[in-house]
Amino acid sequence: KKFIESFKSNANTILVRSAFDIPINQQNNISNAVEAVLETKTSLQFKTAPNIVSGIELSSNGYKLDWSLSAYLNSLEKNISETMKEKTKGEQEKKATPDNNTEPVKN
Repeated sequence: KKFIESFKSNANTILVRSAFDIPINQQNNISNAVEAVLETKTSLQFKTAPNIVSGIELSSNGYKLDWSLSAYLNSLEKNISETMKEKTKGEQEKKATPDNNTEPVKN
């Protein structure tokens, strides 16, 4: 909600970056889609950014909406890392918990 509000309240244009020049008809389609989502008239500025691999990003007021191969790979890496941390934490907790099935050793 904060993300959409940021885009709605922006007095500046929304920056749209892609690795390639976007044809005018696709720029119009993107503008129409953004205006439909935000339910307000917006001004988009289109720029070419070769570092964006296979994708596009919209940014405004410090927020960024990114659809790209690098964004997908970063998200995948983060999810795998979090999963591994949870798995390691669970294994450590399991080792720290005494086994209730063992009987104490009598001397």
